[in-house]
Amino acid sequence: MKSSFLALFSLVPLLASAILPSNAVPLLPSQENALISLKTAWRNCPVTKTWVAGADCSKWSGISCDDRGVVFQLYIYGENSCTGALTESVGNLTELTSITISDNWRIYGSLPKSLSNLQKLESLAIRTDFNGGRNSGLSGALPNSIGNFARSLTSLMLLGTRLTGSIPRGLSRLSRLVYLNLDGNRLTGEIPRELSGLRNLVSLEMGGNRLTGSIPPTLAEIKRLTTLHLENNRLSGALPTKEILDIRSLEDLDLRNNRFIASSIAALATHPSLTDIDLSWNIISGSVPEQFRQMKKLAGLKLAGNRLSGTVPVTLLRNMPNLHYLDLSFNRLRGEFPWAAATVT
Repeated sequence: MKSSFLALFSLVPLLASAILPSNAVPLLPSQENALISLKTAWRNCPVTKTWVAGADCSKWSGISCDDRGVVFQLYIYGENSCTGALTESVGNLTELTSITISDNWRIYGSLPKSLSNLQKLESLAIRTDFNGGRNSGLSGALPNSIGNFARSLTSLMLLGTRLTGSIPRGLSRLSRLVYLNLDGNRLTGEIPRELSGLRNLVSLEMGGNRLTGSIPPTLAEIKRLTTLHLENNRLSGALPTKEILDIRSLEDLDLRNNRFIASSIAALATHPSLTDIDLSWNIISGSVPEQFRQMKKLAGLKLAGNRLSGTVPVTLLRNMPNLHYLDLSFNRLRGEFPWAAATVT
């Protein structure tokens, strides 16, 4: 969820300013050494120009520390155009609760194994420079040992980092995760059924990868899931209508640009919570379901690029008070659109 990712960034400095010690304190030697080690691994990084040995914590940009001189937040984003790897020395900052790296960062290398030392970590968010060239992005697979990360981790967001391989089953051990976003990588294979172990998950986003197979029915065991984004993958087979209906808390569903097949999607009209549906650019035939008029909460419906035929039901447009966006373009529909009944854009 891009908006959540950006919201996370906007909160970091606010939280930091609320917790910063009022009196200037020096960093502990272990903390200072870890940061200086990171600095030597990064190039063209304006934020680290303030990382000077012996300086008070308040003088170091991109970090927050407590009154002991211990670093608990690392945040580098915005106009800080850095190049380099996140090295093993980050694991020496054992009191970190959040790591946020984004925007103009040109990162390479793999996720350091020492991240498992950060047993107080609550949020790990890395979004690399999508235009950073061939050498921009993490290398290798997401290790199964990621399940050894802090049990306190509630947010894991690794966007556009070029991670490869399959989604590790070890992720299911991060039982407190609320947000999981792996958008824009090169992940392959099927979605592990073991992800059902993430019982606190609210948002699951893995769009823009190379995932195959379908949606595992075990996802219905995640009772709090409200957002499911799997767009721009290679998912195929019958549209998993039953699996979608079984995720009763689901509000935002995005499966566009996959290879799902359906002769009818009318059954989705019985879902109690959906507010946004995007099934564009799949292989969906049949008519535009008149049954969708039952979905009083639906605000967005996108079915472009399918094989829908027939006409657009007038009753659909008259009986959906919250529907503000409807996209039926690039189908096989006939007749004129009933604009007189429409309240959508």
